[in-house]
Amino acid sequence: MASGANNEHRFTVILSIDASKQSQEAVHYYLNHIHRPENRVILLHVIELPDIGHARHMHVTPGSLHEMWVEESIKAHELKNQYEEMLKTHGVKDVESRCEGGLKPGQVIVSAAVEEGALMVVMGTRGMGVIRRTILGSVSDYVVHHAPCPVVVCRQLTTDNKK
Repeated sequence: MASGANNEHRFTVILSIDASKQSQEAVHYYLNHIHRPENRVILLHVIELPDIGHARHMHVTPGSLHEMWVEESIKAHELKNQYEEMLKTHGVKDVESRCEGGLKPGQVIVSAAVEEGALMVVMGTRGMGVIRRTILGSVSDYVVHHAPCPVVVCRQLTTDNKK
């Protein structure tokens, strides 16, 4: 990081985004409670598709897998635009976007935090049931335990605790 008065207190924050309501609420929480004007914000979206081994067992051809990738890339671009507009509306000026593919979103998020020297990761929780979370694991749980920085995990707000 370059030295100087303008960059002295500049921190990188990763906002892990997806199309869920929880992700939107996590970004709103960041904007309303954490954001500082000098922060560098990175929007990170992970496209999660089955690996070729699992795809074969599900009778998904490489061509179908490619089509799925293209469709998800288009959705990711739209998602990026939506979140960039949200941040712009809130006066956030230093925004970058990353869209990456990966079998394990948690690993991708942690790798991005390391590569970017992130001060913090902010993410929502999808609120999976106990059985599904036990079998599949939780992305937020993985990130909390492996990230090199603090992780803010925002649960879905209910009407009782929205302020």
